[in-house]
This record gives sequence, C-alpha cells and structure tokens, in this order.
Amino acid sequence: MTVTDNKQTNADTYNVIVSIIDTANYEWNDVDQTNPKFTFTIDPYNFNGLTNIEVSGNMTYSGNQITPSIKLTFNGQELAQGANKDYTVSYGTNVNAGTGTIIVTAVSSNFTGHKEIEFTIDKFDIKDFILDTNIEGFEGSFEFNNSAINQNLTVWFNGENVTNLFNIVCTNNTNYTTEALVTITPKANSTNFT
Repeated sequence: MTVTDNKQTNADTYNVIVSIIDTANYEWNDVDQTNPKFTFTIDPYNFNGLTNIEVSGNMTYSGNQITPSIKLTFNGQELAQGANKDYTVSYGTNVNAGTGTIIVTAVSSNFTGHKEIEFTIDKFDIKDFILDTNIEGFEGSFEFNNSAINQNLTVWFNGENVTNLFNIVCTNNTNYTTEALVTITPKANSTNFT
C-alpha cells in the first residue's frame, strides 16, 4: 500500500490518496474506489497560545514611546516579522514607566489571532543626569553673605522642563563652608523617575 500527499505542514485542507500496490492479492473490501481519497485539515495555530517570546531593547523611561524588539519562536523556528510574513507588531502608548504592551498579529495562513505581550518600562534613574545637560543654573561658588544661599535650578529631560517633578533642597548653605549641598530627588508621586 502507498499513501500520497500525506506529508503536509502548512495549514490547509488536503486529500490523501491510498493505493494498493499488490492488486493481484489485495483489494478494497469496503471502499467503492480503486484508490480512495481521504480529506484532512491542518488548522492554523492561534497566536494566543505562543509562549516562546523574547522582548529586548532599552525599556527605561525616556519621555518617548518605548518600542522594544520582539522575537517569536514556534516549534524551534524563529517566526518572521512583516506584512507578508508570519506576523506584524503594534505597540501600546508605552511612554510612562510601568507596564507597556506589544501586540503581535498573525498574518500568515499558518497562524491566526493575536497576542498581547506585557513588559516593564523602568523609571529613569536620576543618578544618570548630567550637570549642564539635565540640570541648568548650578553655580559652584558664592560669596559669603551670612544668609542662606539657594540654587535656582531648572531640571530638563529630553528638552522638556520637568523641574516641577523634583524636590530641590539646599543644605549646609548658611555659614561659610566648602560643604554646601544641593539634593535633587523625585517627588513622592513621581511616575517616571527614581
């Protein structure tokens, strides 16, 4: 007996033909055809069941939409991203620190549906601020005048004045000293800075 067209891998409906090789000694007993056809269907895989997903890239608050790279693997094969490939990608707003989303949507006939993938957008650590780039107005020395000396600072992030998001406190700033200190910390309700 031989079976033809039975090694299909793509989602579709197929006919399998079963033939008897030794027709002198064997015949179909319960089938009216010489070479019967059987139909079978391979259903597309639903993306909602995908588990092998890698999300990579810079996922720290930047003030702009975060669009990390994504890699999907199915049965050991990396899937191709693109309009005429296996899937397309779209992103949620993904601006503020917290949970971001990526939506992958099947476009190949072998797949169906979509999957929403969550990732974490980290707060920006202000220890990475750069004097004269992120902090404007800092003065390194003042003439002693026997009264508290404060710094009139402006905090910038991606070209935006974000001073109102920070507490700026000057300490040890009244008496003559070389140890005056300016401390900049995010306000308690800060969403995007740590």
